[in-house]
Amino acid sequence: MTKKCLWCGKSTSQLFKVQLQFRGKSEEAEVCSSGCETKLRDFVRYADTHIKHYIIGFVISILVGFIVALLRISVDGGGLGVFIIFAGTGATLIKYPLVTPQTVNLLGAKGAIASGWILGIINIFLGILSWIVLTGKI
Repeated sequence: MTKKCLWCGKSTSQLFKVQLQFRGKSEEAEVCSSGCETKLRDFVRYADTHIKHYIIGFVISILVGFIVALLRISVDGGGLGVFIIFAGTGATLIKYPLVTPQTVNLLGAKGAIASGWILGIINIFLGILSWIVLTGKI
């Protein structure tokens, strides 16, 4: 059975192992070329330096959205708060497309980044749709 490059997701029997540093730990990965190695190292470095921003973005979006929803439940059914939750988490995913390691293993890091962007766009769309529905504009 052929293995997949951790960056591009291409199946090949010609992979080489590299050591990556993430969150102070050494991780082993397999890539198909030096170009994929460079891109994977750049992504891991980006993820390592921005993981806190990612978590903070999610937590703030959910907390602020929840509070706004509770305060505005009689005004617009909490629609603005729900919009803030969806749009805030969506914007966080677009800015920091950090997804689970399982997604990276399945799609490769390049595909996982794209899936993070797509999920972020879907979240923003769902936020807009929820706001419209909850405010009774439909």
